[in-house]
Amino acid sequence: MREYGMGKLSVMLSMAAVCALAVLPAGAASSAAQASEAAVSEPASAAGSASAADESSCYLAYRSILDAYYLQAEAGADMMALEDAGLNYMAAYTGSEETGGDYHTSLNYLGYQFVDLDEDGTYELLIGGVADESHGYTGMFYDLYALDNGEAGLCLRSGERSRFYVCNDHYISYQGSGGAAYTTFEFYRYAQGSVTFLEAIVCDGSYDENNPWFYCTDESLSTDYYISVSQSQAEAALSYYTEMSVEYIPFSSYAQFAAAADPSWQPSAETGDDEAGIHRYEYVVADATWEEAFEQAKAKGGYLAHINTAEEYQYILTELENAGLTNVHFWLGGRRNENDPNYRWVTAGNLLYGDVLNQSGYWACSEWMAGEPSLYDPNNGLSEAYLNLFYYSGENRWVWNDCPNDILEAAPNYSGKIGYIVEYEG
Repeated sequence: MREYGMGKLSVMLSMAAVCALAVLPAGAASSAAQASEAAVSEPASAAGSASAADESSCYLAYRSILDAYYLQAEAGADMMALEDAGLNYMAAYTGSEETGGDYHTSLNYLGYQFVDLDEDGTYELLIGGVADESHGYTGMFYDLYALDNGEAGLCLRSGERSRFYVCNDHYISYQGSGGAAYTTFEFYRYAQGSVTFLEAIVCDGSYDENNPWFYCTDESLSTDYYISVSQSQAEAALSYYTEMSVEYIPFSSYAQFAAAADPSWQPSAETGDDEAGIHRYEYVVADATWEEAFEQAKAKGGYLAHINTAEEYQYILTELENAGLTNVHFWLGGRRNENDPNYRWVTAGNLLYGDVLNQSGYWACSEWMAGEPSLYDPNNGLSEAYLNLFYYSGENRWVWNDCPNDILEAAPNYSGKIGYIVEYEG
């Protein structure tokens, strides 16, 4: 989805009849628009919010995401900290009024809600701003997470210039802008964690200054597919989609909710705060991508290893050498986000947290191979965003390196020389 930005219409809303409107007699479109506007009142509430009985299972499904946002809100994280943690920087808008415009995340005004958007019996997780416009953008959601085979994953993410809203009848609306002369209103059908583009109204003054309104059914929104409409026809089309309000639960009450759902709950449980010390490790040799290794480690009851101290590192290296595994490249539980050079460890939900692993001053900053992390492979242009450990004879030591998710795609000759380290606590 493009990173556009824009202002919010007071009525969010369709286009199914726009082609018919285009051939109606003069005045019919205006009448249709007036009728549509008369039918729209305040935004309706989003249907399918979870009952108290369902909330515990929702919490367990989305715990790592909720914990991550809670910890950032508790710390008053700014936009950069949120992005570094793999979360939506928009959450920092929620604290702007509390500090007179200094953007940071607020426990009181950042919220979450479980909503069955497509009424299939499975709840999605929405993250958004609580209450009013001063704490974000009313009605929009920052993030939409959905379950895929029981695993939570990010489905849609808003930006300051690219905003998503929940609408009636399983629709999702998107508002974007490429500047004062270009605004889009796009509409999607949501079902089971995916969205399908339906149609759009585009206001493109750079294409036609005198009549900038267009209808489009091609997701590219190329001018080749523009159908010219009047402003009143565009407004009538928009009125088909009704923006739904979402009653977000503030994160200020999250700790109490989480403890009730799981009496052993600690917000640090999935973010590594209790990882200090030497644990049990399993060294698996398998031609796995980083993402496959991440899931396989979880399936084994552990996680891709996080190496937090020099003592732990030396312990692991000794075990590797004693096992004769100096020819294997091992995945560790660290990565970076695209367009972000900073490596961090990941939570059980694959969200970034904690110290920057390649920053000067971090205990292991000198463990990186010379010239690494390089962030991409100059030989093939592949992005390198995943942390790998191997013995490098050129430096006569074990080194950290960044690699593409699929090493074999770049170097098939490494088959049989790839593995991952599973860490088990307790």
